[in-house]
Amino acid sequence: MKRGLKSQQSSFTKLKTEQEAATRASFRVALEIAKRGKPFTDGEMIKECIIAVAEEMCPEKVNLLKTVSMSANTVARRVENIAENISSQLFDKNGHVEWFSLALDESTDVSDTAQVLLYIRRVDKSYEVHEELLDMYSIHGTTTGRDILKGVEMTINQKNLRWKNLKCITTDGGKNMSGKDKGVVALVSKAVENDGGSKPLVLHCIIHQHHTTETEFPIDFAIETLSALKINFDTRFSDFDAIANQIKIFKNPFDTDIEILAPELRNGND
Repeated sequence: MKRGLKSQQSSFTKLKTEQEAATRASFRVALEIAKRGKPFTDGEMIKECIIAVAEEMCPEKVNLLKTVSMSANTVARRVENIAENISSQLFDKNGHVEWFSLALDESTDVSDTAQVLLYIRRVDKSYEVHEELLDMYSIHGTTTGRDILKGVEMTINQKNLRWKNLKCITTDGGKNMSGKDKGVVALVSKAVENDGGSKPLVLHCIIHQHHTTETEFPIDFAIETLSALKINFDTRFSDFDAIANQIKIFKNPFDTDIEILAPELRNGND
């Protein structure tokens, strides 16, 4: 009887291990499908390929591989679970952010819908720097600075961030982004100051995207484009000239005048 009980326990443990392995395999396949932007229905095709290979190379594993669920519905659930897990980790990490900067990129997709990508670079209490895509959202209708700000505000609130910790914002030179009063930069700066923070640094993308013609590239157009690009570079890099003293502390801390630094960077040396 004792021997039979041990056998049952062993079989139960083996079954549990195999089920866990099948679940992990399902998640890994779903992750690869999502990373490559493939249809969720590809899961069934991938499973058929795996079984075909197993039938030729390790037929004793075929029945085990058949237990791995890769239906479209399963893949969709797996991707949702992965996304929720990543969002949860990001939320927890953002709770320990000392300072962060944002970069906004607005473009139009093939359906003529505005898509805003929001990138974050954050610094924690250990001065470790992390950079990643924070959020992406669509804007239907107008794309004014206030329209874009609504999405940024929603992200800030959902991702466990505080406006007052925003130290820098980077955008392109579009009017809806950099308008003096109603652009995203102006509205974000106001939100930061209202939350008790200091006005964030403002940077612009170094190279702005241009549409090129599908016809032969004319010399006059090339000269005009290069001239505009030179002016663009001069304008963009002037942002860095304006904050040269702030940048210097990271380039060479020993060659920095402490008196010109923001209070939070003096580390109690006042």
